[in-house]
Amino acid sequence: MFTWGANAWGQCGTGESGDGHGIPARNPWVGKHKIVRVAAGQFSTAAITDAGEVYVFGLNDSGQLGKGDFSPGMVEVPQRVHIDGEVVGVSIGYAHMLAWTSDGKLLSWGRNFYGQLGVGDHRDKSSPQVVSYLQEEKVVSAAAGQFHSVVVTERGELYGFGYNRDYELGVGDNMDRVLPQVVPTLSGKKVVAVAAGGYHTLAVTEDGSLYTWGLNNLHQLGRAEKSSGKVPSLVPLTSGGIVGGRQIGKRLKATQVAAGTWHSLAVTQDGSLFAWGRCEHGALGVPCDGGENGAMSQPHRVESLKDKKVLMVAAGAAHSHAVVAA
Repeated sequence: MFTWGANAWGQCGTGESGDGHGIPARNPWVGKHKIVRVAAGQFSTAAITDAGEVYVFGLNDSGQLGKGDFSPGMVEVPQRVHIDGEVVGVSIGYAHMLAWTSDGKLLSWGRNFYGQLGVGDHRDKSSPQVVSYLQEEKVVSAAAGQFHSVVVTERGELYGFGYNRDYELGVGDNMDRVLPQVVPTLSGKKVVAVAAGGYHTLAVTEDGSLYTWGLNNLHQLGRAEKSSGKVPSLVPLTSGGIVGGRQIGKRLKATQVAAGTWHSLAVTQDGSLFAWGRCEHGALGVPCDGGENGAMSQPHRVESLKDKKVLMVAAGAAHSHAVVAA
């Protein structure tokens, strides 16, 4: 595992805190472990080993490192989070974490002011809690937004909980939820991929349809109007791009999505990458000519990658990454 960037809270896990690291450095503290997955949050980091163990480091003021206390200090070297089961995935929000195991169990810990842990109350948790409301389901993926969480089950049902003032949960109202709530509009459509942004959510169904909902102040939902999306609505991705403000050409099937704080990304079955939302700092990878208030209101293909097959995509607060086939 290599880490770099801001390190004021030890989120690089190098054994020290302070100035950031501009060059990737190998982490010496996990040398004996084979890391298979990593996740980065606002001020903390998590890594999963091939044995299904979770190691975390960084800020712990809300118990987000899951080590059993709320010490305001930092953890500068990776520490194992004790979870019963083989962890296969982890996601980090502003100050909370979600993890799911190979047998479909969902665990959460950290800040819980808005109910983003899904355990039925608003109290922060300093150690992993099983989300018992979903114990009859098998969780296969999850995503932590700024203050909300979304979960996909093996049956393809989508659940949301936590902050909902901007309709992030897609349930039709703006009341926070402390327990997982099924997203009724997508019930029965079999969700296969999900992403949680700052205050918006994206999902892909089995037939390749892309749905978005939540805050839309910078067109992060991929819709021309700027009103928030109270429930999931379909966003077309087409081969012909946008002409006269309309998507034209053949409909493309989405396979995966990523959400930053104010922008969104989607990969289609043919390996194309689409981007929309706030385009300041070059986060979309497309020219932002004519974009209202520095935003693209509809999905635009990232033309600089048109001859590449995109395999994986990730979105940070205002930057993006893509892995393409060699």
